[in-house]
Amino acid sequence: MSPSHRAPFPPHSGQPRSRRPRSDGRRPVLAVGGVALAALAIVPNDQLAKLRQPSAAELARSASTCQTVLESDRRLSRQQLSQFLKMSAPTSRGAVHQAIQPPYCILGSNGSDAEREAYPMAFDPNTWLVVRYEQGTYQDYDFILKH
Repeated sequence: MSPSHRAPFPPHSGQPRSRRPRSDGRRPVLAVGGVALAALAIVPNDQLAKLRQPSAAELARSASTCQTVLESDRRLSRQQLSQFLKMSAPTSRGAVHQAIQPPYCILGSNGSDAEREAYPMAFDPNTWLVVRYEQGTYQDYDFILKH
């Protein structure tokens, strides 16, 4: 064999190779990655879901779940949304309902004393207007994207 052509692997002498640390300071991570993959293959998906903490989006989604459906066919039109957005806070709940009708549903509690009502958009059913009231007075609003 010429010096420029080497065999792809050194010949095996039967002796175990010494495990010297790499001179560049890197450590092999294949074993750690293999253990993680093996754990994922063994642990069922429902068990993995129990191990992880809920995300902020999941917490928000649980607080944006209808507790009481009032008008199952209620949808907010563009015109009603435009009319609502012209209203200023504080305004009575009655005045809001007079302008845009009662809501589709009342949302679950998000840990405060506020009451929240939800209206799905007629032009985009995945987008909901959420109106927040405190002591029967409109305070502010937000939009929720449902999927």
